[in-house]
Amino acid sequence: MMNGELTGVVTSTQLGHFGSKGILYGYVAVEADDGNMVQVKIDAYTEHDPFEIGDRVELEVAPLGQTKILVVKRLRRISSTVMLTPANSAQEQVPA
Repeated sequence: MMNGELTGVVTSTQLGHFGSKGILYGYVAVEADDGNMVQVKIDAYTEHDPFEIGDRVELEVAPLGQTKILVVKRLRRISSTVMLTPANSAQEQVPA
């Protein structure tokens, strides 16, 4: 079980806002610097910067009790990365 810090790029999210305070809950997939894909849980106790898919982040993680689920204690965005999608890649092309 992994416990400690993890640095990588956010590759996908399954997140929702709940309650009157809009607390963020769900899962985030991160491609770690070593190439491994790691899924981590975000919950009411997670301190986090605003982040998006493609952002480089540093995570402090810990296992949830005796499970294999990793919970993020802190998420810090290191840098923002623009990921091209078919919709915006056409705008980026320069005519020949």
